[in-house]
Amino acid sequence: MDFANWPTNRLLNTAARLTENTSTDLFRGLGITPAGFAALRVLSQGHEMGQSELAERLRVRPETLAKVIDRLVLSELIVQSARTSDKHDVQLRITQEGRKLIARADALEEEQERTLGSDEQLRTELINRIRALGLDAGADQKRPTLKLVPKISPQEGDDGGSRSAVV
Repeated sequence: MDFANWPTNRLLNTAARLTENTSTDLFRGLGITPAGFAALRVLSQGHEMGQSELAERLRVRPETLAKVIDRLVLSELIVQSARTSDKHDVQLRITQEGRKLIARADALEEEQERTLGSDEQLRTELINRIRALGLDAGADQKRPTLKLVPKISPQEGDDGGSRSAVV
C-alpha cells in the first residue's frame, strides 16, 4: 500500500481504528470493554456520582451506559448505593477491585507504549487537532454541533419537505 498518497483524514482514521483494536484486545484480556474501562477511569478520579453525571462526563446518553454499569456491578468493579427510595436514584462508586484493574491496565498500556514507542510530537499534534475540532476536555462540557454530512436539498418530485442527513 502506498500510504503516502492517502489523505490525512484516512491516515488518522486508520491509525485510530488499529489503535482501538489493540486497546480492545488489551481490555478483553482483563475481562472488560473499553467503555467499561472509560467508566472506571472517570469514577476513579473523583467522588461518587449518578449514572447521568457519569454519562455526561463520558459524552454518552445515560441509557447507553446502563448495560456497561450492569456489567461493572456484576463484575464487582463498581457498587451502586441508593440515595433515596427511588431505585433509579443511585450513586456509583469504584471498588478496590476496580482500582486494581485500572492499575493492571495502566501497566499494560505503559508496556505497550514502550514496545511501540512514544512520539511526543505526534501526541502534541493530535491534541491540537482534537482541540481545533472542538473537543477540549478542559473546556466546558458542551459538545459543538458537528455536521458530518451536509443537508440534502429537496429533490424534484419530493414532497417539498427538507431532509437532513446530519449524523
